Amino acid sequence: MIFTSVLFSQQFGIKTGLNLTNVYGDDAIIQDIVTTSPLKTGAKVAGFAQFGYGILTFTTEAGISQKGYVRKLQIENAFGSVKAKSTYNLNYLDLNTSANYYVSDMFLLNLGVGLSILLNGKWTEEYSEMTGGYVGLPDYESDVVIGEDVSAMDFGVNLGSTFYITEKLFLEANYYLGLATLDPDGNYSTYNNSIDLSCGYVF
Repeated sequence: MIFTSVLFSQQFGIKTGLNLTNVYGDDAIIQDIVTTSPLKTGAKVAGFAQFGYGILTFTTEAGISQKGYVRKLQIENAFGSVKAKSTYNLNYLDLNTSANYYVSDMFLLNLGVGLSILLNGKWTEEYSEMTGGYVGLPDYESDVVIGEDVSAMDFGVNLGSTFYITEKLFLEANYYLGLATLDPDGNYSTYNNSIDLSCGYVF
């Protein structure tokens, strides 16, 4: 559909914005650890092609997006206490296609699917407020091994809306729900999800 839309598209454009990402599904539960999971902020940029007439059009796009998640842990036991922040930064090549329904000339509803290919990633571990046996723990950083630490590919569905400020300039908000687990071995059902906010321009 991406190659077909480029061949028959009526217009092209570019958009950029923010991803507010996290994961959902089964997660490892460790006793005596309090875990929180705030949204992780990342950037995205994509080029797109649109085709179709009337109230229903189609869009395909290709771009780069930063996804991942954050885990904040607090451990308190007989050995002391420590706060840790684990951050997974995952950079994807995204290939998306969607159908767009014109509610009005300026407002659209979007529904589509997306395929993401993991390009690279990094895992960092930061420690703070350490006491007892946890004093002196060093911060840690490691590259993500694609296919071993995190699955090489992701796919899911997109649901959102587009508002045209002018005929060329628009704002867009989408929700992405991943359907492929991030665990390469399939032992844990952990999936990407994100809120995508972007601004775009049609040439």
